[in-house]
Amino acid sequence: MDKLIQKKRFFYKTVFELTETGLHVHQKKQLNSVEYFVDYEDIGVRVLKSKTGINGWLIAAIACLILAFGTARVRETGAHVGYAAELFYLAIGAICGVIYWLTYKETFFLVQRGNNNAVEFVYDNPTKEELEEFIESLKSKRKKVLDEKYGQINLLLPYEQNHQNLMWLFNNDVVTKSEFDERLLELDTKFNRPVERKIGFKRDEK
Repeated sequence: MDKLIQKKRFFYKTVFELTETGLHVHQKKQLNSVEYFVDYEDIGVRVLKSKTGINGWLIAAIACLILAFGTARVRETGAHVGYAAELFYLAIGAICGVIYWLTYKETFFLVQRGNNNAVEFVYDNPTKEELEEFIESLKSKRKKVLDEKYGQINLLLPYEQNHQNLMWLFNNDVVTKSEFDERLLELDTKFNRPVERKIGFKRDEK
């Protein structure tokens, strides 16, 4: 799956498309559109979750519902209450609730280490299955392209450059620890380095 279309409220639409070198993104809004391209080198696979909304509207909606309920209880006791006060509070509460719903969104970002170069996606849009399939296609395409570009042992380059390329792949979640160890063994062998030679490195935890 090389293309994903996510539609949001207010005629907002984002089209993600995988290419041979990166991710093409086209965002279309009511009055304008934004188009940009992200190289696979700049795309992370770590997930950063986000829930946003203007909480003031939610608080106002809850307060109005409490007032409506309280007014109804007071009326039941026989006390004098303004005409249709409950309906007024209910209407205001409903309006506040709708505004909060319109401002609320649940999203996640694919980021690199340090939460850099974030690419935003909306949860379960258009469906959970389609979104997951696209994300897996993105990860697979990214791994294939970057592995072919940086993961091949090149005897025309110095040992240090080859090692640096392998380290970059590992630190950017392109290859696993076991894959890195296999590549490092291959690199040592091709450059006639002792196979028991170990190179220390540190990797940030997820």
